[in-house]
Amino acid sequence: MTSSVPVVLSSLAMFAVACSIDSNAQGGPPTLAQTTGSSEGTANDSGSDGSAGADDATGTPIPAGPRRRRLDLAAAFVGRPEATLAIIVDASRIEYADCQPDGSDVRFFGPETGSPYPSELEHWDPSGTSVFWVRVEGPLPEFLWMYYADGERFASVPTPTVWDDDFAAVWHMVRGDDDDILDATSPGIGLRPTDFAGDFDVPGQLGLATHVEPSPGGVAPLRTSSADELALPNGFTIEAWVLLDEAEVTTTEFIAHKPQAYQLRARETLVQRPSLVVHTPTNLGGVAVQAAGSLSTTTWTYVAATYEPADGALVIFRDGAPEMTTTLAPPNAEVASSTELMTVGEGMRGVLDEVRVSHGARSVDWISLQHASMRDALLTFGAPEAR
Repeated sequence: MTSSVPVVLSSLAMFAVACSIDSNAQGGPPTLAQTTGSSEGTANDSGSDGSAGADDATGTPIPAGPRRRRLDLAAAFVGRPEATLAIIVDASRIEYADCQPDGSDVRFFGPETGSPYPSELEHWDPSGTSVFWVRVEGPLPEFLWMYYADGERFASVPTPTVWDDDFAAVWHMVRGDDDDILDATSPGIGLRPTDFAGDFDVPGQLGLATHVEPSPGGVAPLRTSSADELALPNGFTIEAWVLLDEAEVTTTEFIAHKPQAYQLRARETLVQRPSLVVHTPTNLGGVAVQAAGSLSTTTWTYVAATYEPADGALVIFRDGAPEMTTTLAPPNAEVASSTELMTVGEGMRGVLDEVRVSHGARSVDWISLQHASMRDALLTFGAPEAR
């Protein structure tokens, strides 16, 4: 079982690009006293396992002691508004043996600020892939710094600082100690298994995920605890990574479902492709928009859907790009109120990962950025540098 561990990272220094050292870089690396405030645990002997001083995958010597790597953003995304991004590391991007066993000495910075970016460690696996969520503040810069191998843990901040108030719920689809799927945002809207027939802690698009399938009693496998949660009258964005079990479909499969309010469907018997249905006070029967193609049983698909009351637009996205749009007439219609609980994975046979709900309709640019981030197409990692 994996737990979400919030990690706060430390301060920043401008230094070098990954392939050539910039001798005119400004500032300098802070001392541990400046970066941590307080720490706990014992220090690691960085490089004591022999990794420091060896060559990395590019043939670059690995420095001993605290180090950093430069993470360059893809040019198409530089300058976009601040966002929470997935940062994915493996043994080719970080020397696991020189880090704290729980990853608590890994932290991220912008190019010019001494303040750390808030971060959440969703999954830490020294034998495989680890996943951080990092809130990059201000317009997205050309590059970030990743600091690590400091030999001691660093003080943490509450995880919700990673997720701003525009997020209504963020489920990494990893179970907590009581088997609830935990919400990483400050409202803390958990998903409770009810007559659950699936499996937790299966491989996901990022880290671990949850496999869902219809229960014998037909009860929704995962649901919120209150009908007041996630009412979202002023529009919304729903996102999820989906991997279906089989091509055959025998019933409607919901990614997210709040009856009489909104439904994001993976597929149904007559429409075997994703669709979004929105109910309004003047159209309780609902208005739908359907994606152009079906989901896969062999590869993960990023599905997103938005509703913006101001212009009445329902948009459905696949893999970061809008596919189809429908417009309500007249516009300015709120989402209908509902006394029903919201469910996730109702009727589905497949794996769900990173199910997220936002207040209001996210932009095309925002959704394309999230897709690039979560499929590990946003950052290029440089070689390790001494600090």
